[in-house]
Amino acid sequence: MLVIAAVLGRMAVLMVQDSQISRRRVLAFFAGGTLLWGWLGLACINGISWAIDGILTSLSGSGPRANAWRMFLLIFIHAVIIALGFATDWRWALMAGAFVAAMLCIAILHPSCQWLGPVKTHVESAEILITIDDGPDPHDTPKLLDLLDAHQVKAIFFMIGEKVRAHPELAREVIRRGHEIGNHTMTHPQASFWCAGPRRTRREIAECNQIIESITGVKPRCFRAPVGHRNGFTHPVTRELGLEVMAWNRRGYDAVEKDAAKVLARILPKLGAGDIVLLHEATPIAEEVLKGVLAHPAAQRRPDGDASA
Repeated sequence: MLVIAAVLGRMAVLMVQDSQISRRRVLAFFAGGTLLWGWLGLACINGISWAIDGILTSLSGSGPRANAWRMFLLIFIHAVIIALGFATDWRWALMAGAFVAAMLCIAILHPSCQWLGPVKTHVESAEILITIDDGPDPHDTPKLLDLLDAHQVKAIFFMIGEKVRAHPELAREVIRRGHEIGNHTMTHPQASFWCAGPRRTRREIAECNQIIESITGVKPRCFRAPVGHRNGFTHPVTRELGLEVMAWNRRGYDAVEKDAAKVLARILPKLGAGDIVLLHEATPIAEEVLKGVLAHPAAQRRPDGDASA
């Protein structure tokens, strides 16, 4: 727009210098040209914004249409990169491909990244939210439930469908004690869920939902991907099933670390109101880690239901 205005301005100056053209006509020309190009510019901007909005709306939808859009965009981007390589220099194509791959890795492998869809990492509360993954476990689940009851704290247990089917009584006990069960996929394919296709993604999430609801009578409202690694088809499926994708903002890597003190040292220093804490059961230190988190002031509740400061 600025360039066009400058060109029109220069033309107006040249026209003024021509004595045969009146100043009124010059001003009319300048005003008309500015309005015309301004209208065309706004039309282009609106057209681009409508196109982007349409793509984002399709991507944020659910079902086969949203999955098809995501697959089309992924193929289209790579086709453009290949065309760039043939048309120019393959070094530029390789650089563009590396950039796209890096962006995809961030979107898929960073648990709290919002590029593929909304992910909950905080809660609007004066308390922390404790979430416990990978259950139910015959050894740990009863002990963790007793600890939570002793501190009058409620948690979300993100459970694996196969384990719920193997230990239905534990899943029912979690619900009976007032806690919530979230969807953590049917088989917990932590090494491959990030690259799963639309059919496998839907199967993992939908079957886990069905198992939890059929055994407990309560439909899950939250979903957490294995290791937090989603894929390009996770959000259309979760949206269709009415699931909110939840990550975390406090973790101690208790699934791999065997020293509870080191785990707590990563979680507790900055723990505060609204934080979502990621813990695991079916580990040698599950009970000790939960004890440490519950002993923190941010996890303790006041009589009015607020966490202590």
